[in-house]
Amino acid sequence: VPLGEELFKIKRVRATNGSSISYHKSYVPVALCPDLDQKDLQGEQLCKIMSSDYLLQRSRVVETMQSYIADTTKAGYLEVFPGFPLILLEDQLYTADNTLYEYTRVYFRGDKIKVRIEYNV
Repeated sequence: VPLGEELFKIKRVRATNGSSISYHKSYVPVALCPDLDQKDLQGEQLCKIMSSDYLLQRSRVVETMQSYIADTTKAGYLEVFPGFPLILLEDQLYTADNTLYEYTRVYFRGDKIKVRIEYNV
């Protein structure tokens, strides 16, 4: 993303059975989705909004996964203590013309998540 480009920052906490399992922080270029802040970001998945409302389709995905130690902020969102083990998943989503349209960092509680990654190529 070019320096100075305006971005939306979207923060979400996912929970199941009343317990937080992940904290998501996504960045989306305003130029690609100018009214994204008017969408139902709580009730709808971001990927669905990007696909249906803005016709942004994933063509290439770059993901990295690593261990992460919860800082005070993430510990608060995920209802754990600072220093708790998390899994950090970073996603970069690109269109067919190699336009980066979403960058996301997802912090999963290490005790509440099983990650399975499957791709068709």
